[in-house]
Amino acid sequence: MHSTRSIVALFGIMAVAGALPVARSAERLNNWAVLDPAAEAPTKPAEESPLPLVLRIDKTALTRYSDSDVDRTGEVKKMVLGTYCVGDSHTTGTIRAELLPDSQEAAFDIYFRGRTVTNTKGTQEPGVVWSHTITEFVSKRRVIFDPRKGFVVVGENETTGDTKLGYDRFGSTRQFGHRLITRITEKKSYQIFEQARLIADRDNKKEVAETFSKEVDQQVAEANKGLDLVRYVNGFLGDQKTLQLHAKSTKDFIYIGIGPEGEKYAPMAEMPPSRGTPAPMEIWVHASLLSEPVAALLKLITPDMPIPLLAQTKILSALALPISGSQSAMDVDFHDGWLVLGLPDDGAKAPPPAVAEGAKTEGTTEAKDNGNVAQQAR
Repeated sequence: MHSTRSIVALFGIMAVAGALPVARSAERLNNWAVLDPAAEAPTKPAEESPLPLVLRIDKTALTRYSDSDVDRTGEVKKMVLGTYCVGDSHTTGTIRAELLPDSQEAAFDIYFRGRTVTNTKGTQEPGVVWSHTITEFVSKRRVIFDPRKGFVVVGENETTGDTKLGYDRFGSTRQFGHRLITRITEKKSYQIFEQARLIADRDNKKEVAETFSKEVDQQVAEANKGLDLVRYVNGFLGDQKTLQLHAKSTKDFIYIGIGPEGEKYAPMAEMPPSRGTPAPMEIWVHASLLSEPVAALLKLITPDMPIPLLAQTKILSALALPISGSQSAMDVDFHDGWLVLGLPDDGAKAPPPAVAEGAKTEGTTEAKDNGNVAQQAR
């Protein structure tokens, strides 16, 4: 039984629908009947139904947060084999996200490729050594998607590469016996050359790994805040259920299908059909998750035509998505049985759907009090 709020919402929807260009025959109304979740549910066995929520993430939506160029200088102060070394380091390189084609999980790698150059003066009384190192490196971190946490960094930092060590000149801290001390210092330096090179290799890679790990942690936190995917998952599927996740990726996109654990769904091999111009980040909501006010409005939209702006506003309102500023640029589409929400191209964070208005749910007090929310399908 619907509450007064639901009845008012439906009257509002019907008023908007009357403003749409309509000349609908009984045949068209029959065609639109398949949009009703209650009418569609019995037509397919559960194991052939798609996962009800699909996140489609363009590579550009990730690289907006991950890709950057590095040009960083630092100070060197350390002991190496009894020699006190001081100087500077200069690290340059690029940080890039790379999607994993045909991955079975919603994952991607972030790579830091570059070089670190150090110039130091090492003193072990009375000898002095001026040297430099060049480390070419590749550092990698793996990032996965957790429907309850968002993007999460997993595993250890993997840093590979090679370091070259060069001695520039030798000297002495004393004037008396300067030449002799210089020759002895040079001889001893080459005796421990490989040890010193390996220590420089270890230290340079450690510094790169630590710096890169902090950078990735910050990038992932910013991506979770900017894309806000977890709030959409919680909004449409509830925040209490255990969820199952199936993913597939190409070099350009990540597809993440999400549904309640224990249900059987069609494999992710069958993706929602792509639209002509997809947004960098899209939330695909299957008709089975939509509440009656949203489904009623969608049945009145002309097929294969862009949804009028006024109707988009009403749909977002029925989903409890407040619109303000750049959030009004969110694209709303209904495509082959899916409500598609395309996040703005500038990466502005769109607000999440509220459970009570926009999706079917179970067990929450708000859902029980709100008569326009039907019990979750399946």
